[in-house]
Amino acid sequence: MDDSRIIEEDITVSIAIDDGSELLCDMVAIFNAGDYRYIALSPKEGPYADTGEIFIYRLNSAKTDEDLDLINIEDDDEFEMASQAFEVLMDREEFNAVFGDE
Repeated sequence: MDDSRIIEEDITVSIAIDDGSELLCDMVAIFNAGDYRYIALSPKEGPYADTGEIFIYRLNSAKTDEDLDLINIEDDDEFEMASQAFEVLMDREEFNAVFGDE
């Protein structure tokens, strides 16, 4: 079952970045790619805010949307697959916004 979706609500999550600090991000989408679920986040503050950069993490399947367990994607091929799935989801959403959900 594909439960991929754009997050319409204002949901903010805090993530730890490489320097050990916390970064607030808006949840953009939760989507499936291959055997895993992923989350796309848009930074709200700091040097990444308003850059259009999206952070993509794998979700631990044992957690719910309300209790997120984010896993860094270390493998380049997996990251490319997840990025492409996110782009397809965003393209589909844009298409549906323009032409309707037919």
